[in-house]
Amino acid sequence: MYRVLGISTMTESAAVYVVDGVVKYAIEEERFSRIKHAGGIPYKSIDFILSSENITMQDIDCLSLYWNPYLLPHRVLILLKNIFSNINLLKLKIRRALNVFAGRDDKDAGWIDVLLIKNRIKKNYYCLPKKIEFHNHHLSHVASSYYANNKIDTNVLVMDGAGEIEATSIYKAHDNKFKKILNINLPHSLGHFYSSFTGFLGFKMLDGEYKLMGLSPYGKPEYVNWIKEEILIPHKKIFYKLNIKNLDYHEALTGNYSKALINKFGCKNDDTFKEIDQKYLNLARSVQEVFEENVFKISNSIKKNSKIQNLSIVGGCGLNCKANGFILKKNIFKNIYVPPVPNDPGGALGAAYLSNKNIDYNKKLNNAFLGYEIKNERIENCILKYNLKAEKLDYNQLIKNAIEEITNNEVIAWVQGKMEFGARALGNRSFLADPRNESIIEKLNIQIKKREKFRPFAPSILYEEKENFFDLYQDADYMSFIVNVKENKRKLVPAIVHYDGSARPQTVKKDNNELYWKLINEFFKKTNIPMLLNTSYNINEPIACTEDDCFKTFIASGIRKLFIGNYLVRKN
Repeated sequence: MYRVLGISTMTESAAVYVVDGVVKYAIEEERFSRIKHAGGIPYKSIDFILSSENITMQDIDCLSLYWNPYLLPHRVLILLKNIFSNINLLKLKIRRALNVFAGRDDKDAGWIDVLLIKNRIKKNYYCLPKKIEFHNHHLSHVASSYYANNKIDTNVLVMDGAGEIEATSIYKAHDNKFKKILNINLPHSLGHFYSSFTGFLGFKMLDGEYKLMGLSPYGKPEYVNWIKEEILIPHKKIFYKLNIKNLDYHEALTGNYSKALINKFGCKNDDTFKEIDQKYLNLARSVQEVFEENVFKISNSIKKNSKIQNLSIVGGCGLNCKANGFILKKNIFKNIYVPPVPNDPGGALGAAYLSNKNIDYNKKLNNAFLGYEIKNERIENCILKYNLKAEKLDYNQLIKNAIEEITNNEVIAWVQGKMEFGARALGNRSFLADPRNESIIEKLNIQIKKREKFRPFAPSILYEEKENFFDLYQDADYMSFIVNVKENKRKLVPAIVHYDGSARPQTVKKDNNELYWKLINEFFKKTNIPMLLNTSYNINEPIACTEDDCFKTFIASGIRKLFIGNYLVRKN
Protein backbone atom coordinates (compact mmCIF):
# COMPACT_ATOMS: atom_id res chain seq x y z
CA MET A 1 0.00 0.00 0.00
CA TYR A 2 1.36 3.39 -1.04
CA ARG A 3 -0.32 6.42 0.50
CA VAL A 4 0.02 9.85 -1.08
CA LEU A 5 -1.40 13.08 0.29
CA GLY A 6 -1.54 15.78 -2.37
CA ILE A 7 -2.11 19.36 -1.28
CA SER A 8 -2.62 22.70 -2.99
CA THR A 9 -1.64 25.82 -1.08
CA MET A 10 -1.31 29.57 -1.79
CA THR A 11 -4.94 30.11 -2.89
CA GLU A 12 -7.93 27.74 -3.13
CA SER A 13 -6.19 25.06 -1.13
CA ALA A 14 -7.26 21.44 -1.01
CA ALA A 15 -6.14 18.00 0.13
CA VAL A 16 -6.37 14.79 -1.87
CA TYR A 17 -5.69 11.29 -0.56
CA VAL A 18 -4.65 8.64 -3.09
CA VAL A 19 -3.86 5.01 -2.22
CA ASP A 20 -2.20 2.89 -4.92
CA GLY A 21 -3.59 5.17 -7.60
CA VAL A 22 -7.17 5.17 -6.27
CA VAL A 23 -8.55 8.51 -5.09
CA LYS A 24 -10.23 8.04 -1.71
CA TYR A 25 -10.76 11.65 -0.61
CA ALA A 26 -10.55 15.06 -2.22
CA ILE A 27 -11.84 18.20 -0.56
CA GLU A 28 -11.26 21.96 -0.64
CA GLU A 29 -10.26 23.73 2.53
CA GLU A 30 -13.05 26.30 2.12
CA ARG A 31 -15.65 23.63 2.87
CA PHE A 32 -14.33 23.26 6.42
CA SER A 33 -13.05 26.81 7.05
CA ARG A 34 -16.26 28.32 5.59
CA ILE A 35 -14.12 31.02 3.92
CA LYS A 36 -14.57 31.18 0.14
CA HIS A 37 -11.43 30.32 -1.84
CA ALA A 38 -9.53 29.74 1.40
CA GLY A 39 -5.81 29.49 0.86
CA GLY A 40 -2.94 28.26 2.96
CA ILE A 41 -1.85 24.82 4.01
CA PRO A 42 -5.16 22.89 4.17
CA TYR A 43 -4.86 21.74 7.77
CA LYS A 44 -8.60 21.18 8.28
CA SER A 45 -8.88 19.05 5.14
CA ILE A 46 -5.78 17.09 6.09
CA ASP A 47 -7.19 16.54 9.59
CA PHE A 48 -10.44 15.26 8.10
CA ILE A 49 -8.61 12.75 5.90
CA LEU A 50 -6.27 11.52 8.63
CA SER A 51 -9.10 11.07 11.14
CA SER A 52 -11.36 9.38 8.58
CA GLU A 53 -8.62 6.89 7.74
CA ASN A 54 -7.50 6.57 11.37
CA ILE A 55 -3.88 7.28 10.40
CA THR A 56 -1.26 9.88 11.29
CA MET A 57 1.01 12.02 9.15
CA GLN A 58 3.85 9.56 9.58
CA ASP A 59 1.73 6.90 7.84
CA ILE A 60 1.79 9.01 4.67
CA ASP A 61 4.39 7.70 2.22
CA CYS A 62 4.58 10.98 0.31
CA LEU A 63 3.29 14.50 0.82
CA SER A 64 3.00 15.99 -2.65
CA LEU A 65 2.74 19.70 -3.55
CA TYR A 66 1.72 21.19 -6.89
CA TRP A 67 4.34 23.98 -6.79
CA ASN A 68 8.06 23.84 -7.43
CA PRO A 69 9.44 26.63 -5.21
CA TYR A 70 12.92 26.28 -6.69
CA LEU A 71 11.64 27.92 -9.88
CA LEU A 72 10.61 31.03 -7.96
CA PRO A 73 13.73 33.07 -8.96
CA HIS A 74 12.88 32.51 -12.64
CA ARG A 75 9.36 33.85 -12.06
CA VAL A 76 10.70 36.97 -10.36
CA LEU A 77 13.14 37.64 -13.20
CA ILE A 78 10.46 37.22 -15.87
CA LEU A 79 8.16 39.67 -14.11
CA LEU A 80 10.77 42.28 -13.33
CA LYS A 81 12.37 42.43 -16.76
CA ASN A 82 9.07 43.69 -18.21
CA ILE A 83 8.62 46.66 -15.84
CA PHE A 84 11.94 48.38 -15.16
CA SER A 85 10.81 51.29 -17.34
CA ASN A 86 7.94 52.08 -14.96
CA ILE A 87 9.18 52.87 -11.45
CA ASN A 88 5.69 52.99 -9.91
CA LEU A 89 4.80 49.62 -11.41
CA LEU A 90 8.13 48.25 -10.25
CA LYS A 91 7.34 49.29 -6.66
CA LEU A 92 3.91 47.70 -6.93
CA LYS A 93 5.33 44.43 -8.25
CA ILE A 94 7.97 44.27 -5.52
CA ARG A 95 5.37 44.95 -2.83
CA ARG A 96 3.05 42.33 -4.30
CA ALA A 97 5.90 39.80 -4.57
CA LEU A 98 6.80 40.33 -0.91
CA ASN A 99 3.18 39.85 0.13
CA VAL A 100 2.83 36.65 -1.88
CA PHE A 101 6.15 35.33 -0.60
CA ALA A 102 5.24 36.02 3.02
CA GLY A 103 1.60 35.04 2.69
CA ARG A 104 0.14 38.28 4.00
CA ASP A 105 -2.62 38.57 1.42
CA ASP A 106 -5.97 37.44 2.89
CA LYS A 107 -4.12 35.17 5.30
CA ASP A 108 -3.15 32.82 2.47
CA ALA A 109 -0.01 30.76 2.63
CA GLY A 110 2.94 32.27 0.88
CA TRP A 111 5.91 30.85 -0.95
CA ILE A 112 7.68 30.79 2.39
CA ASP A 113 5.19 28.18 3.61
CA VAL A 114 5.87 26.03 0.56
CA LEU A 115 9.63 26.33 1.04
CA LEU A 116 9.29 25.54 4.73
CA ILE A 117 6.57 22.91 4.36
CA LYS A 118 8.58 20.35 6.33
CA ASN A 119 8.80 22.74 9.28
CA ARG A 120 5.11 23.67 9.06
CA ILE A 121 3.92 20.06 8.94
CA LYS A 122 6.14 18.95 11.79
CA LYS A 123 5.03 21.87 13.95
CA ASN A 124 1.36 21.06 13.38
CA TYR A 125 1.44 17.23 13.44
CA TYR A 126 4.54 16.53 15.56
CA CYS A 127 5.76 14.10 12.91
CA LEU A 128 6.54 13.98 9.20
CA PRO A 129 5.53 11.91 6.19
CA LYS A 130 8.15 9.55 4.83
CA LYS A 131 9.02 12.09 2.14
CA ILE A 132 7.91 15.36 0.52
CA GLU A 133 7.87 16.04 -3.22
CA PHE A 134 7.36 19.22 -5.25
CA HIS A 135 5.88 19.15 -8.74
CA ASN A 136 5.59 21.72 -11.51
CA HIS A 137 2.27 23.55 -11.36
CA HIS A 138 1.20 23.05 -14.98
CA LEU A 139 2.45 19.47 -15.01
CA SER A 140 0.24 18.77 -12.01
CA HIS A 141 -2.74 20.09 -13.96
CA VAL A 142 -1.81 17.81 -16.87
CA ALA A 143 -1.61 14.77 -14.58
CA SER A 144 -4.96 15.60 -12.99
CA SER A 145 -6.70 15.24 -16.35
CA TYR A 146 -4.64 12.38 -17.82
CA TYR A 147 -4.86 9.92 -14.94
CA ALA A 148 -8.41 10.85 -13.91
CA ASN A 149 -9.52 10.08 -17.47
CA ASN A 150 -8.02 6.59 -17.45
CA LYS A 151 -4.77 7.43 -19.21
CA ILE A 152 -6.42 8.11 -22.56
CA ASP A 153 -4.02 9.64 -25.11
CA THR A 154 -4.78 13.32 -25.26
CA ASN A 155 -3.57 16.78 -26.07
CA VAL A 156 -3.64 18.94 -22.96
CA LEU A 157 -4.20 22.70 -22.96
CA VAL A 158 -3.31 24.35 -19.65
CA MET A 159 -4.47 27.95 -19.11
CA ASP A 160 -4.52 29.84 -15.83
CA GLY A 161 -3.18 32.96 -14.15
CA ALA A 162 0.25 31.39 -14.01
CA GLY A 163 2.23 28.49 -12.69
CA GLU A 164 5.80 29.04 -11.63
CA ILE A 165 6.59 30.61 -15.01
CA GLU A 166 4.08 29.42 -17.59
CA ALA A 167 0.71 31.10 -18.13
CA THR A 168 -0.40 28.86 -21.00
CA SER A 169 1.14 25.55 -22.02
CA ILE A 170 0.44 22.69 -24.40
CA TYR A 171 1.32 19.07 -23.68
CA LYS A 172 0.92 15.75 -25.42
CA ALA A 173 0.05 12.95 -22.98
CA HIS A 174 0.82 9.50 -24.37
CA ASP A 175 1.88 6.17 -22.87
CA ASN A 176 2.32 7.59 -19.38
CA LYS A 177 4.61 10.34 -20.67
CA PHE A 178 4.03 14.08 -20.91
CA LYS A 179 5.74 16.02 -23.69
CA LYS A 180 5.63 19.82 -23.57
CA ILE A 181 4.87 21.25 -27.00
CA LEU A 182 4.69 24.96 -26.22
CA ASN A 183 4.61 27.32 -23.28
CA ILE A 184 3.64 30.99 -23.07
CA ASN A 185 5.27 32.62 -20.07
CA LEU A 186 4.28 35.49 -17.81
CA PRO A 187 3.17 38.21 -18.15
CA HIS A 188 1.18 36.95 -21.16
CA SER A 189 -1.63 35.30 -19.24
CA LEU A 190 -5.17 34.64 -20.45
CA GLY A 191 -6.18 34.14 -16.84
CA HIS A 192 -4.79 37.54 -15.82
CA PHE A 193 -6.49 39.14 -18.82
CA TYR A 194 -9.89 37.76 -17.86
CA SER A 195 -9.50 38.32 -14.13
CA SER A 196 -8.37 41.94 -14.59
CA PHE A 197 -11.46 42.75 -16.61
CA THR A 198 -13.54 41.01 -13.95
CA GLY A 199 -12.24 43.58 -11.48
CA PHE A 200 -12.67 46.44 -13.92
CA LEU A 201 -16.35 45.56 -14.32
CA GLY A 202 -16.85 45.85 -10.58
CA PHE A 203 -16.69 42.19 -9.59
CA LYS A 204 -14.23 40.66 -7.14
CA MET A 205 -11.16 39.30 -8.88
CA LEU A 206 -10.41 35.59 -8.36
CA ASP A 207 -14.06 35.12 -7.40
CA GLY A 208 -16.40 36.89 -9.82
CA GLU A 209 -15.06 35.63 -13.17
CA TYR A 210 -18.14 33.44 -13.60
CA LYS A 211 -20.24 36.59 -13.22
CA LEU A 212 -18.48 38.20 -16.17
CA MET A 213 -19.13 35.00 -18.12
CA GLY A 214 -22.82 35.02 -17.17
CA LEU A 215 -23.16 38.71 -17.99
CA SER A 216 -21.55 38.47 -21.44
CA PRO A 217 -24.61 37.25 -23.43
CA TYR A 218 -26.46 40.48 -22.62
CA GLY A 219 -23.98 42.63 -24.56
CA LYS A 220 -22.69 43.10 -28.09
CA PRO A 221 -19.07 42.47 -29.17
CA GLU A 222 -18.55 46.15 -29.82
CA TYR A 223 -15.04 46.40 -28.35
CA VAL A 224 -13.44 43.23 -29.74
CA ASN A 225 -11.19 45.07 -32.19
CA TRP A 226 -10.16 47.66 -29.58
CA ILE A 227 -9.18 44.93 -27.12
CA LYS A 228 -7.14 43.15 -29.81
CA GLU A 229 -5.38 46.39 -30.70
CA GLU A 230 -4.73 47.68 -27.18
CA ILE A 231 -4.87 44.79 -24.69
CA LEU A 232 -4.58 41.20 -25.93
CA ILE A 233 -2.68 41.57 -29.17
CA PRO A 234 -2.50 38.71 -31.73
CA HIS A 235 0.98 37.21 -32.18
CA LYS A 236 2.19 34.75 -34.83
CA LYS A 237 4.45 32.57 -32.70
CA ILE A 238 2.72 32.51 -29.29
CA PHE A 239 -0.85 33.37 -30.40
CA TYR A 240 -1.20 36.50 -28.24
CA LYS A 241 0.66 39.03 -26.13
CA LEU A 242 -0.80 40.89 -23.16
CA ASN A 243 -0.05 44.60 -23.21
CA ILE A 244 0.58 45.19 -19.51
CA LYS A 245 0.95 48.93 -20.08
CA ASN A 246 -2.79 49.04 -20.66
CA LEU A 247 -3.89 46.16 -18.45
CA ASP A 248 -1.73 45.00 -15.57
CA TYR A 249 -3.01 42.24 -13.31
CA HIS A 250 -1.23 43.38 -10.17
CA GLU A 251 -2.43 46.95 -10.61
CA ALA A 252 -5.95 45.61 -11.11
CA LEU A 253 -5.71 43.75 -7.80
CA THR A 254 -5.28 47.13 -6.09
CA GLY A 255 -8.19 48.67 -8.02
CA ASN A 256 -5.97 50.74 -10.31
CA TYR A 257 -6.34 50.75 -14.08
CA SER A 258 -4.57 52.37 -17.00
CA LYS A 259 -5.49 55.68 -18.58
CA ALA A 260 -6.33 53.76 -21.76
CA LEU A 261 -9.08 51.84 -19.97
CA ILE A 262 -10.39 54.75 -17.95
CA ASN A 263 -10.51 57.04 -20.98
CA LYS A 264 -12.34 54.40 -22.99
CA PHE A 265 -14.88 53.15 -20.44
CA GLY A 266 -14.79 55.21 -17.26
CA CYS A 267 -14.76 52.90 -14.24
CA LYS A 268 -17.39 50.59 -12.80
CA ASN A 269 -16.96 50.27 -9.04
CA ASP A 270 -20.00 48.44 -7.68
CA ASP A 271 -21.09 44.81 -7.76
CA THR A 272 -24.84 45.32 -7.97
CA PHE A 273 -25.55 45.97 -11.66
CA LYS A 274 -29.00 47.23 -10.79
CA GLU A 275 -28.78 49.92 -13.45
CA ILE A 276 -26.00 48.75 -15.69
CA ASP A 277 -24.79 50.86 -18.57
CA GLN A 278 -24.96 49.07 -21.92
CA LYS A 279 -21.27 49.75 -22.54
CA TYR A 280 -20.34 47.45 -19.65
CA LEU A 281 -22.52 44.70 -21.05
CA ASN A 282 -20.80 45.20 -24.39
CA LEU A 283 -17.39 45.13 -22.73
CA ALA A 284 -18.22 41.86 -20.94
CA ARG A 285 -19.31 40.31 -24.25
CA SER A 286 -16.20 41.59 -26.00
CA VAL A 287 -13.83 40.25 -23.33
CA GLN A 288 -15.51 36.84 -23.50
CA GLU A 289 -15.32 36.74 -27.28
CA VAL A 290 -11.64 37.71 -27.39
CA PHE A 291 -10.93 35.03 -24.79
CA GLU A 292 -12.84 32.42 -26.80
CA GLU A 293 -11.11 33.46 -30.02
CA ASN A 294 -7.69 32.89 -28.47
CA VAL A 295 -8.67 29.56 -26.93
CA PHE A 296 -9.93 28.44 -30.32
CA LYS A 297 -6.78 29.59 -32.14
CA ILE A 298 -4.65 27.58 -29.73
CA SER A 299 -6.95 24.54 -29.86
CA ASN A 300 -7.12 24.60 -33.65
CA SER A 301 -3.34 24.78 -33.86
CA ILE A 302 -3.10 21.78 -31.51
CA LYS A 303 -5.45 19.81 -33.76
CA LYS A 304 -3.52 20.66 -36.92
CA ASN A 305 -0.23 19.57 -35.38
CA SER A 306 -1.33 16.41 -33.58
CA LYS A 307 -2.69 13.05 -34.64
CA ILE A 308 -4.34 12.61 -31.26
CA GLN A 309 -8.10 13.16 -31.48
CA ASN A 310 -8.73 14.15 -27.84
CA LEU A 311 -8.27 17.41 -25.97
CA SER A 312 -8.14 18.03 -22.22
CA ILE A 313 -8.60 21.58 -20.90
CA VAL A 314 -7.19 22.34 -17.45
CA GLY A 315 -6.05 25.26 -15.31
CA GLY A 316 -8.29 27.95 -13.84
CA CYS A 317 -9.44 29.01 -17.31
CA GLY A 318 -10.96 25.55 -17.66
CA LEU A 319 -13.80 26.88 -15.49
CA ASN A 320 -14.84 29.13 -18.38
CA CYS A 321 -17.62 26.81 -19.53
CA LYS A 322 -18.64 29.19 -22.28
CA ALA A 323 -15.23 28.91 -23.94
CA ASN A 324 -15.23 25.13 -23.42
CA GLY A 325 -18.61 24.95 -25.13
CA PHE A 326 -17.33 27.14 -27.97
CA ILE A 327 -14.51 24.67 -28.69
CA LEU A 328 -16.90 21.73 -28.36
CA LYS A 329 -19.23 23.32 -30.91
CA LYS A 330 -16.37 23.65 -33.43
CA ASN A 331 -16.23 19.83 -33.52
CA ILE A 332 -12.49 19.66 -34.20
CA PHE A 333 -11.82 16.98 -31.57
CA LYS A 334 -13.41 13.58 -31.05
CA ASN A 335 -13.76 14.25 -27.34
CA ILE A 336 -13.04 17.13 -24.98
CA TYR A 337 -12.39 16.33 -21.34
CA VAL A 338 -12.44 18.84 -18.51
CA PRO A 339 -11.77 17.24 -15.10
CA PRO A 340 -14.18 17.98 -12.24
CA VAL A 341 -11.71 20.46 -10.75
CA PRO A 342 -9.60 22.02 -13.52
CA ASN A 343 -8.42 24.89 -11.31
CA ASP A 344 -5.91 24.98 -8.44
CA PRO A 345 -7.57 22.49 -6.04
CA GLY A 346 -7.36 19.97 -8.87
CA GLY A 347 -3.61 20.55 -8.91
CA ALA A 348 -3.48 18.72 -5.59
CA LEU A 349 -4.98 15.70 -7.34
CA GLY A 350 -2.42 15.93 -10.14
CA ALA A 351 0.48 16.22 -7.70
CA ALA A 352 -0.78 13.16 -5.82
CA TYR A 353 -0.97 11.20 -9.06
CA LEU A 354 2.57 12.23 -10.01
CA SER A 355 3.89 10.97 -6.67
CA ASN A 356 2.02 7.68 -6.75
CA LYS A 357 4.14 4.67 -7.58
CA ASN A 358 1.34 2.16 -8.13
CA ILE A 359 -1.23 3.90 -10.29
CA ASP A 360 -4.06 1.56 -11.22
CA TYR A 361 -4.79 2.63 -14.77
CA ASN A 362 -8.13 0.83 -14.75
CA LYS A 363 -9.49 3.08 -12.02
CA LYS A 364 -10.90 6.04 -13.91
CA LEU A 365 -12.20 8.85 -11.71
CA ASN A 366 -15.88 8.22 -12.45
CA ASN A 367 -17.33 10.90 -10.22
CA ALA A 368 -16.43 13.84 -8.01
CA PHE A 369 -18.12 12.59 -4.82
CA LEU A 370 -14.95 12.44 -2.75
CA GLY A 371 -15.56 14.63 0.31
CA TYR A 372 -17.36 14.64 3.64
CA GLU A 373 -20.16 12.07 3.87
CA ILE A 374 -23.59 12.77 5.38
CA LYS A 375 -24.65 10.26 8.07
CA ASN A 376 -28.13 9.65 9.51
CA GLU A 377 -26.95 9.63 13.13
CA ARG A 378 -25.43 13.11 12.78
CA ILE A 379 -28.58 14.29 11.03
CA GLU A 380 -30.63 13.17 14.04
CA ASN A 381 -28.41 15.23 16.34
CA CYS A 382 -28.98 18.31 14.20
CA ILE A 383 -32.75 17.81 14.17
CA LEU A 384 -32.70 17.90 17.96
CA LYS A 385 -30.19 20.74 18.11
CA TYR A 386 -32.26 23.03 15.87
CA ASN A 387 -35.65 21.82 17.13
CA LEU A 388 -37.04 20.99 13.70
CA LYS A 389 -39.77 18.60 12.54
CA ALA A 390 -38.57 15.55 10.65
CA GLU A 391 -39.60 12.10 9.53
CA LYS A 392 -37.42 9.20 8.50
CA LEU A 393 -38.28 7.66 5.14
CA ASP A 394 -36.90 4.98 2.86
CA TYR A 395 -35.37 6.37 -0.31
CA ASN A 396 -38.34 5.51 -2.54
CA GLN A 397 -40.64 7.52 -0.30
CA LEU A 398 -38.10 10.30 0.01
CA ILE A 399 -37.96 10.61 -3.79
CA LYS A 400 -41.76 10.56 -4.05
CA ASN A 401 -42.06 13.40 -1.53
CA ALA A 402 -39.30 15.41 -3.21
CA ILE A 403 -40.93 15.17 -6.64
CA GLU A 404 -44.32 16.16 -5.21
CA GLU A 405 -42.74 19.27 -3.69
CA ILE A 406 -40.88 20.20 -6.89
CA THR A 407 -43.93 19.76 -9.13
CA ASN A 408 -45.84 22.02 -6.75
CA ASN A 409 -43.39 24.79 -7.77
CA GLU A 410 -41.37 24.66 -4.57
CA VAL A 411 -37.59 24.74 -4.25
CA ILE A 412 -36.12 21.94 -2.15
CA ALA A 413 -32.76 21.26 -0.57
CA TRP A 414 -31.32 17.88 -1.57
CA VAL A 415 -28.33 16.72 0.50
CA GLN A 416 -26.98 13.20 0.14
CA GLY A 417 -23.84 11.12 0.47
CA LYS A 418 -20.35 12.43 -0.12
CA MET A 419 -19.68 16.03 -0.98
CA GLU A 420 -18.61 17.01 -4.49
CA PHE A 421 -14.99 17.95 -5.15
CA GLY A 422 -14.95 21.20 -7.08
CA ALA A 423 -16.98 24.33 -7.67
CA ARG A 424 -20.08 22.61 -9.07
CA ALA A 425 -22.96 21.12 -7.11
CA LEU A 426 -23.62 17.82 -8.86
CA GLY A 427 -26.64 16.55 -6.98
CA ASN A 428 -25.34 15.85 -3.48
CA ARG A 429 -25.41 19.43 -2.12
CA SER A 430 -28.08 21.14 -4.20
CA PHE A 431 -31.13 23.36 -4.32
CA LEU A 432 -33.50 21.71 -6.84
CA ALA A 433 -36.50 23.07 -8.71
CA ASP A 434 -38.79 22.53 -11.69
CA PRO A 435 -37.09 23.70 -14.93
CA ARG A 436 -40.52 24.31 -16.51
CA ASN A 437 -41.31 27.11 -14.07
CA GLU A 438 -39.76 30.35 -15.35
CA SER A 439 -40.99 32.31 -12.33
CA ILE A 440 -38.75 30.22 -10.07
CA ILE A 441 -35.69 32.11 -11.40
CA GLU A 442 -36.38 35.32 -9.50
CA LYS A 443 -37.31 33.42 -6.34
CA LEU A 444 -34.04 31.49 -6.45
CA ASN A 445 -31.83 34.45 -7.26
CA ILE A 446 -33.35 37.08 -5.00
CA GLN A 447 -35.08 35.28 -2.12
CA ILE A 448 -33.00 32.14 -1.71
CA LYS A 449 -29.53 32.54 -3.23
CA LYS A 450 -29.48 36.33 -2.70
CA ARG A 451 -27.49 37.05 -5.83
CA GLU A 452 -27.63 39.06 -9.09
CA LYS A 453 -30.73 38.73 -11.27
CA PHE A 454 -28.75 37.98 -14.44
CA ARG A 455 -27.23 34.75 -13.11
CA PRO A 456 -28.45 31.61 -14.93
CA PHE A 457 -29.27 28.19 -13.51
CA ALA A 458 -28.01 24.82 -14.69
CA PRO A 459 -29.95 21.65 -15.53
CA SER A 460 -29.12 18.11 -14.41
CA ILE A 461 -30.32 15.82 -17.19
CA LEU A 462 -30.43 12.05 -17.54
CA TYR A 463 -27.42 11.10 -19.67
CA GLU A 464 -29.65 9.09 -22.00
CA GLU A 465 -31.75 12.16 -22.87
CA LYS A 466 -29.04 14.81 -23.35
CA GLU A 467 -29.21 14.96 -27.17
CA ASN A 468 -32.98 15.46 -27.12
CA PHE A 469 -32.60 18.80 -25.35
CA PHE A 470 -29.06 20.07 -25.98
CA ASP A 471 -26.44 20.33 -28.70
CA LEU A 472 -24.35 17.94 -26.68
CA TYR A 473 -22.91 14.69 -28.01
CA GLN A 474 -20.51 13.64 -25.26
CA ASP A 475 -20.25 13.45 -21.47
CA ALA A 476 -20.79 16.61 -19.43
CA ASP A 477 -20.70 14.99 -16.00
CA TYR A 478 -19.13 18.00 -14.30
CA MET A 479 -21.08 20.92 -15.84
CA SER A 480 -18.03 21.94 -17.88
CA PHE A 481 -19.69 23.10 -21.12
CA ILE A 482 -22.20 25.77 -22.03
CA VAL A 483 -24.13 24.57 -25.07
CA ASN A 484 -27.24 25.55 -26.99
CA VAL A 485 -30.64 24.35 -25.84
CA LYS A 486 -32.50 22.97 -28.86
CA GLU A 487 -34.89 25.64 -30.10
CA ASN A 488 -37.94 23.39 -30.04
CA LYS A 489 -37.32 22.56 -26.36
CA ARG A 490 -36.59 26.01 -24.92
CA LYS A 491 -40.22 26.80 -24.09
CA LEU A 492 -40.52 23.50 -22.24
CA VAL A 493 -37.71 24.32 -19.77
CA PRO A 494 -37.42 28.14 -19.63
CA ALA A 495 -35.96 28.24 -16.11
CA ILE A 496 -32.64 26.75 -17.27
CA VAL A 497 -32.33 28.65 -20.57
CA HIS A 498 -29.98 31.65 -20.44
CA TYR A 499 -30.54 34.92 -22.30
CA ASP A 500 -28.74 33.62 -25.41
CA GLY A 501 -30.56 30.27 -25.55
CA SER A 502 -27.77 28.35 -23.85
CA ALA A 503 -27.42 26.22 -20.72
CA ARG A 504 -24.68 24.49 -18.70
CA PRO A 505 -25.97 20.91 -18.39
CA GLN A 506 -24.80 18.14 -16.11
CA THR A 507 -25.28 14.68 -17.54
CA VAL A 508 -26.28 12.22 -14.82
CA LYS A 509 -25.51 8.51 -15.14
CA LYS A 510 -27.12 5.82 -13.06
CA ASP A 511 -23.83 4.10 -12.26
CA ASN A 512 -22.24 7.37 -11.03
CA ASN A 513 -25.02 8.68 -8.77
CA GLU A 514 -27.89 6.21 -8.66
CA LEU A 515 -30.04 8.07 -6.12
CA TYR A 516 -29.87 11.38 -8.01
CA TRP A 517 -30.52 9.57 -11.31
CA LYS A 518 -33.62 7.93 -9.79
CA LEU A 519 -34.87 11.29 -8.54
CA ILE A 520 -34.57 12.87 -12.00
CA ASN A 521 -36.03 9.77 -13.64
CA GLU A 522 -39.06 9.93 -11.34
CA PHE A 523 -39.59 13.57 -12.37
CA PHE A 524 -39.24 12.42 -16.01
CA LYS A 525 -41.97 9.79 -15.54
CA LYS A 526 -44.31 12.35 -14.04
CA THR A 527 -43.67 15.32 -16.36
CA ASN A 528 -41.94 13.95 -19.48
CA ILE A 529 -39.06 16.32 -18.70
CA PRO A 530 -35.81 14.38 -18.00
CA MET A 531 -34.07 17.07 -15.97
CA LEU A 532 -34.16 19.19 -12.84
CA LEU A 533 -32.93 22.71 -12.22
CA ASN A 534 -29.86 22.34 -10.01
CA THR A 535 -27.93 25.06 -8.19
CA SER A 536 -25.38 24.81 -5.40
CA TYR A 537 -26.54 24.54 -1.80
CA ASN A 538 -25.07 27.74 -0.39
CA ILE A 539 -25.98 31.36 0.28
CA ASN A 540 -23.01 33.68 -0.35
CA GLU A 541 -20.59 31.24 1.26
CA PRO A 542 -18.91 27.96 0.33
CA ILE A 543 -21.21 25.05 -0.49
CA ALA A 544 -22.60 23.49 2.68
CA CYS A 545 -20.45 20.58 3.79
CA THR A 546 -21.30 18.98 7.14
CA GLU A 547 -24.74 18.20 8.53
CA ASP A 548 -24.51 21.31 10.70
CA ASP A 549 -23.65 23.49 7.68
CA CYS A 550 -26.61 22.03 5.81
CA PHE A 551 -29.05 22.77 8.62
CA LYS A 552 -27.77 26.33 9.02
CA THR A 553 -28.21 26.96 5.28
CA PHE A 554 -31.71 25.47 5.42
CA ILE A 555 -32.72 27.73 8.32
CA ALA A 556 -31.27 30.82 6.58
CA SER A 557 -33.00 30.05 3.28
CA GLY A 558 -36.57 30.67 2.24
CA ILE A 559 -37.32 27.03 1.48
CA ARG A 560 -39.69 24.77 3.41
CA LYS A 561 -38.20 21.30 3.10
CA LEU A 562 -34.76 19.74 3.41
CA PHE A 563 -34.22 16.22 2.08
CA ILE A 564 -31.09 15.03 3.84
CA GLY A 565 -29.99 11.41 4.14
CA ASN A 566 -33.14 9.44 4.91
CA TYR A 567 -34.85 12.43 6.50
CA LEU A 568 -37.43 14.91 5.32
CA VAL A 569 -36.95 17.96 7.54
CA ARG A 570 -39.48 20.77 7.87
CA LYS A 571 -39.31 24.13 9.57
CA ASN A 572 -41.56 24.56 12.58
